[in-house]
Amino acid sequence: MSHPHNDEFAFAKLGGTFRHSHDDGCIETIYETKESLKKIMSTANTILGGKSRSKLMDMMAEHEIVTKEFRILPDSKVHVYWDVFSIASILYYSIDAPIRIASSYRASALASSYDYGFIVGYCIDAMFIVDMILRASVYAYSSYEHGRTIIVTNKSQIRQKYLSSGKFKIDLFAVVPFDLIAAGTSSYHSLFRLSKLIRVSQIPQAASNLQNHLDACLHIKTTETQRSVLLMLMYSLLLIVWSSAGWNALRQGESGVISVYWALTTLSTVGYGDVTPEDFVETVYALIVGAVGAVFTAAVVANVTSFFHDAELSEHNYEHQMNCIKRYVERHKISHDSSQRVLEYFDYVEQEQDGLSESVILREAIPDHLASNALIHITQPMVEACDFFADCEIGFIRKIMTSLEQVFFGAQCMVMNKHVPSNSMYFIKKGLVHLMKADEEDESLKVIRKLDANDCFAEGCLVEYWEKNPFLAQTASECELWTLKRSVFQQILVEFPRSRTLLKQVNTKQNDEQYRRRASVHDAMKAAEKAKRNATRYIHPHSLFIQGWFGVILGVTLYSMIVLPFRVAFLENYEISPAWVFFDYFGDCIFLVDFLFRASFEAFFDENNNLVVDHKAIWQHFVKSGKVKWHILSIMPLEVLTLAFPTLCPLWRLQTWSLFRLNKLLRVIEMPSLIRSVESSLAKVGVKVPKNPLKVVKLLLVILLLAHINACVFFAIANFNQHANSGDLNAQHNWANAEGLVGSSPTCPGEAVPLEMVGQQYTAGLYWAMATISTAGYGDITADLNSLPEILYSTLILIVGMLVYTLVIASLEDIVAQLDVTSSLYKIKTDRANTYAQIQCLPESLKGKIGAYNDQLWRSHLGVKGDKLLKYVSPALKSELIVDATMPYLEKCLELEIYLSDDYLFREGERGDALHILVSGSVDLLTSQGVKFKTVSYCTLGETSFFLFEPQICSAKAADSCE
Repeated sequence: MSHPHNDEFAFAKLGGTFRHSHDDGCIETIYETKESLKKIMSTANTILGGKSRSKLMDMMAEHEIVTKEFRILPDSKVHVYWDVFSIASILYYSIDAPIRIASSYRASALASSYDYGFIVGYCIDAMFIVDMILRASVYAYSSYEHGRTIIVTNKSQIRQKYLSSGKFKIDLFAVVPFDLIAAGTSSYHSLFRLSKLIRVSQIPQAASNLQNHLDACLHIKTTETQRSVLLMLMYSLLLIVWSSAGWNALRQGESGVISVYWALTTLSTVGYGDVTPEDFVETVYALIVGAVGAVFTAAVVANVTSFFHDAELSEHNYEHQMNCIKRYVERHKISHDSSQRVLEYFDYVEQEQDGLSESVILREAIPDHLASNALIHITQPMVEACDFFADCEIGFIRKIMTSLEQVFFGAQCMVMNKHVPSNSMYFIKKGLVHLMKADEEDESLKVIRKLDANDCFAEGCLVEYWEKNPFLAQTASECELWTLKRSVFQQILVEFPRSRTLLKQVNTKQNDEQYRRRASVHDAMKAAEKAKRNATRYIHPHSLFIQGWFGVILGVTLYSMIVLPFRVAFLENYEISPAWVFFDYFGDCIFLVDFLFRASFEAFFDENNNLVVDHKAIWQHFVKSGKVKWHILSIMPLEVLTLAFPTLCPLWRLQTWSLFRLNKLLRVIEMPSLIRSVESSLAKVGVKVPKNPLKVVKLLLVILLLAHINACVFFAIANFNQHANSGDLNAQHNWANAEGLVGSSPTCPGEAVPLEMVGQQYTAGLYWAMATISTAGYGDITADLNSLPEILYSTLILIVGMLVYTLVIASLEDIVAQLDVTSSLYKIKTDRANTYAQIQCLPESLKGKIGAYNDQLWRSHLGVKGDKLLKYVSPALKSELIVDATMPYLEKCLELEIYLSDDYLFREGERGDALHILVSGSVDLLTSQGVKFKTVSYCTLGETSFFLFEPQICSAKAADSCE
């Protein structure tokens, strides 16, 4: 509108020239609106400005009084800070109390003098008392009443809600100062502060409150898995502290570190046996902790397994769908080409989309309106790049985008052949397609055009029926195509007459020239883009070189992980040999070249599936990936520091040089993605590694590498102790000395340790690491109890080993669950049917029929009905499978007949004992007087009379030669 601030009528959003219209209806509407506004203003003035106070005024005044009082609203950040303080305070209570009681018990008296720890405890007590007062007076809360959420700020309601809650009872008991019973004496009784431990029961609710307040106050989303991990860590910490405190109280003279070490070995069920009970009381205590530890370990394993367990026991499971489709293909004797297409479809879904079927996700997991938006986002680059729809209206183009169907083709597959005319237009999402024509002389196929991502072809079949394809189309690589069927296209045209008119004029001379001119411009742009790519040096992300390169990087990374820690720990007094220099710097060159490739030459596909080859864009993409810092740190030559520090005794030259090269291990962060890349590369060259055996191999690789690193560190700690106390037999406290694996008087420099002894040292260290990680804990090789570093490291590895052990169990459970999902689903289905029959008291005969039906369904289609089974594949593949399955039966009842012009297919009144399918030519439909009222082609004739066993209602005569 030209005057948005017009005082006469200020509804600027109405648009157009409504205010200045001379239409009687518009004038009357404006007048009525003005009168309504005057009445509203008059009513408001009467209510708010009169002498008598109305109910509305009283309500507003009451609200005003309430809001003047101080309240902490539900979305206040105060809640977040208090939740964190509350959890930390409860943990302090839970750790401080048992440690104090253990210390007092060791001193033979449940008493101790006051210290600063008590001041902290009393401050926390005071804070909890303040919290109780605030919760009973100023903590507003949300309530759902009369279909809406309201904030309750009334003080009496706040107090009533808190006093009636279970939290108030726990808070009241926890703040009762039982410890003041000993206030008149000079000693403090720690036992009386055990009442504070009742707050441990509030930890789950405090964690839930923190999760909710992070979302409501700071808009930080946290998952239930994160909350469960937090709870598991807190309870694990408390259990370890309580167990070690009890053991420390019973063992006079034993350090707290050893007590924690014993608690971890017992709770994790490792049980080395180096620290054991010595009397009846200790034995009973160890039995109790062992029983609790077994339950604790099982609970941790169950929780961690639930975090990592991703086996999908549902109809959408990849293995289940694959098995069912294979059974369908075998049972119905589907052609080899269609069977191959199905296998390629499932391989593509598994490799490129992690087993997620796009059609299933869009149909079932996403609402319809959001699914349409997702489809538009996916197909928009392809449709917008198509000149065929360039002049059409926006609504029509959006309808086209949401009507496309996804299909997959393997390499060297015929998309359009010379036998079957195409009835679909194709858009290329990924891959390469060659358009070909047969040579007139030798009939060999020649490529006339090469198409790639966002190109399209066969648009002509949408506006006219092709009797034969004007060209053939063959995939040059694995392709993801999206199709637009002619029947769907014709239905869309009915809704958009303007676009229908435009597209019908495509074949006229003027528009044809315009279309050809636009197409030539498009081809020129594509050619220029291709020339630019050819002029730019880059590496295609799907090239054979990059597929092999990932394997090289993985090999060099594994070399660094294995060799560098081994040399630092075991090759004592060895010199730097030329062989080590060659292999190490060869790996450095590989890492440096890899950095250059990824930073400047490794092209990538953007969100529109366009290949980006610009060096600056490649660098920006590499930086955004977050990997650049690890690459830079790993290629830095830190070994130049050996020029200033050639040796760091007890590390001699080779060990010192290897120590400064440990930054190469930072590439380990990239190992999971490298393994996935190698797996994908093998699949692309035709080497398909079974999924479950590959998981087992990766698990073994992780365990062996972790054990190798731990063996090197564990021996290095022992060797450092041996060198630090060289010659002093009473001070050499380390496991390697106890096993006789190191000399009593090592020197640096000195004689190189023989390789045979190095082998024994490494074997012993690896043996200890595997026993610890696997929680076997034989106990023949253990940390020296007089070596604090060894005890601390063993404690750390116990925790890591327990997590790894749990991860292994979770992964193996996932593998086992995936072995026979189909049988599990069938058993669940039949159990439900049997339970229902039992509840409803169905007769035995009916129960038997239900069981027989399920048995037959299992034998034929593995327990899945045909309509559900065919939904496992894309709509295009579904059509192919149906055609292949039904064609043998249709061929027996279909006969090809040729009718010449003026031949009658049937006459009015004849019995409809045949169904006519018109595949070429046209037919005139006549009335009983022989008057033509319609001409049809490419359709079925007489279907009503055929299926209803009725006489023909009209006559059908061939307008020209037809089949």
